[in-house]
Amino acid sequence: MDQGEDVLVKRTTIEKFSKTYYPDFENDGTRKYILTYDPASRLDNSVVLVAELFRDEEKGLMLKLVNMVNLVERAKDGTSMVIQKPKQMEIFKNMMVDYNLGYVDYEGIDSVFIDAGAGGGGFEVGQHLLTDFKGKDGRLHRGIIDPDNEYMKLYKDDYPSADPILNLFSFKKDKTAAYEATQAMVNQGLVIFPKGLNVRNELEFEVENPDGSMSIKYEKPGLDEINSITQMDLAKEELMGMQKTKKPNGTIVFEQTPAAKSNNLHDD
Repeated sequence: MDQGEDVLVKRTTIEKFSKTYYPDFENDGTRKYILTYDPASRLDNSVVLVAELFRDEEKGLMLKLVNMVNLVERAKDGTSMVIQKPKQMEIFKNMMVDYNLGYVDYEGIDSVFIDAGAGGGGFEVGQHLLTDFKGKDGRLHRGIIDPDNEYMKLYKDDYPSADPILNLFSFKKDKTAAYEATQAMVNQGLVIFPKGLNVRNELEFEVENPDGSMSIKYEKPGLDEINSITQMDLAKEELMGMQKTKKPNGTIVFEQTPAAKSNNLHDD
């Protein structure tokens, strides 16, 4: 159910702009993607979200969420722990290779956004992405650089081959603007979300029969696809678990709803 007028995004809005589809794990040579990375070292989720960027004839530029990876692993005692940063970097670099398949570096990737906040070491992550690297395909790939970051500019001459698709975004600094932009885009239908799985972990596709009637076709996704869709479902819940609050001094802030806090939802 919707949780009131002050929530960032209503459940009915998310459902209105949700469709059934499989996640994308690589570029088919015809698409363009945006990769976003919220790194963490210990206390929070370390998450990569991938969205396809495309142009709709009526609405213009739109996003379609196509994959989400939570960079955690199981410890020997069964608890979840964030993957160590060197391995995170290896995974992220290989995702860059996957979502650029069929293109020269990096024509298949519109941009890479990284939360540069101090907690997850986003700026340090950006520094590690400056250098050329050998991908899982065995080929050498260009590094990437944020040409507008005041500190990254100092490295521009040292890494002349680095592609300027990186954006080190300070979410903490621009938090209100980011939430307001997200709210506007979702409410205008500029973001497409994947529908969740049913209780049997199946995708439900609505198909038209020869007689014109409609029926449901059930398909069983693979484990990686189930994990991706589940992570995107959690992201939707976190999005709906945020509310807009006006403080006594008139300041507008975005924070978790009481229900989200009681359910121990993250806000990654």
